[in-house]
Amino acid sequence: MIVIDRGYDQGSGRPSTFADGVKVRLEDRLPELLRELEVRAVEAGRAKAAQRRAEEEREVRRLEEVERAKANLREAHRGALLGEQLQSWLRANQLRQYLTAMDEHIQAMDDEQERDAAVSWLSWARHHVANLDPFQGLLAMPEDSVMTSEDIRPFMNWSGI
Repeated sequence: MIVIDRGYDQGSGRPSTFADGVKVRLEDRLPELLRELEVRAVEAGRAKAAQRRAEEEREVRRLEEVERAKANLREAHRGALLGEQLQSWLRANQLRQYLTAMDEHIQAMDDEQERDAAVSWLSWARHHVANLDPFQGLLAMPEDSVMTSEDIRPFMNWSGI
């Protein structure tokens, strides 16, 4: 008796057992056995190729999703930087108003020593405010940050992969 690929014939109606019978000897069934082995080999090759194609398609979808997630991360990063620039600009403008009032107050000071100390403080403060203002530097598209898989993960849509 020859048994090939147990479980393969479940519901397929295909033979998986070849044995001597009352009317037919096993040797006489060899061509049928060989044909069945050939058919199964072709089907297994097709199944393997289909599985390989499905894996390749999943990988393509995964790579596309990673690129989409990177683009979304990049947009979020740029949006955060823009918000930080706005906060710096608002802070610089508030401080400039304060420094204008400080300068007016200093101009009204009578004590020269007190005025010199205040002028030093005002000078430092103006320099500091200039460094806060994003318009004082180069305005350009920010460099993309290095993206780790941990950074990208929140932007991934795993359902399509």
